Amino acid sequence: MLRRTGFVLRLEDPRFDLKFFKEWIAGWDVSSLLFLRGLQHVQLVDLDKRQVAGERGVSVSKPKRPTVSIPNVTEVEQVTLTDVASTRAWTRYTARYPRPRQMHATHKRWAKRFAYK
Repeated sequence: MLRRTGFVLRLEDPRFDLKFFKEWIAGWDVSSLLFLRGLQHVQLVDLDKRQVAGERGVSVSKPKRPTVSIPNVTEVEQVTLTDVASTRAWTRYTARYPRPRQMHATHKRWAKRFAYK
């Protein structure tokens, strides 16, 4: 399922025009998306012309489950993230560790699942 969120900006300051945002997105490095699971693609759309005026994004490979020998690691995930506008790619490893008993997680979806018993 592809989810999209759109923002329509009507800025009164004339400095913030389409040219300003084209330059902003052109200078933005896609590496800032590497650790954002919920945001992988950003597009600037010219609504008057109904066309993409600039974009940055990464494609994410299917997750792999590598075997690691690190004490107390409960899950490891490996994905490759590739810049959609170039050949640059990164490998991201995510490891889950149990939370120490004396520490308390707040507002975390995984809090109970990874706590020491």
